[in-house]
Amino acid sequence: MKKALVLSLGLVLALSLLAPAGAAKRRTAEERYEFSPLAGPGVSGWFDSTYGIFFGGAAEFPTHKGERAVTISVTDDSGRAVAAAVWQEAGDLEATFCGTSPRLRIKGGAPLQVQVFMEATPVNAPVCGAPELPTTGTITARF
Repeated sequence: MKKALVLSLGLVLALSLLAPAGAAKRRTAEERYEFSPLAGPGVSGWFDSTYGIFFGGAAEFPTHKGERAVTISVTDDSGRAVAAAVWQEAGDLEATFCGTSPRLRIKGGAPLQVQVFMEATPVNAPVCGAPELPTTGTITARF
């Protein structure tokens, strides 16, 4: 009985040492956001002719070296799907999405910015299918 227990523990230890480094549990981070449709004290914003109006509603997530991908989810307290954009490094736009992003490639060690926005451009097809107004909610990053 003792011999079987020692053998089992040795096997578990050996298998754990052979597990690939990438098999680590994924990290999740959350940030709350408040969206303001009007610029004012403490609220910065801008208009982008392609995507819409960006005011408030932002979060920045630090990334760890070795992280290569992320999925971003935006859950608005209103229950409506809302549009968001993701940037990393030098302000390069990585993606726009509605509600939840696809798995996005990132550079580990560089901060990741997520911006919730109000779609206000009838010229372009809206990211969420129709213009919407974000309120407050949660931005979740799953690395």
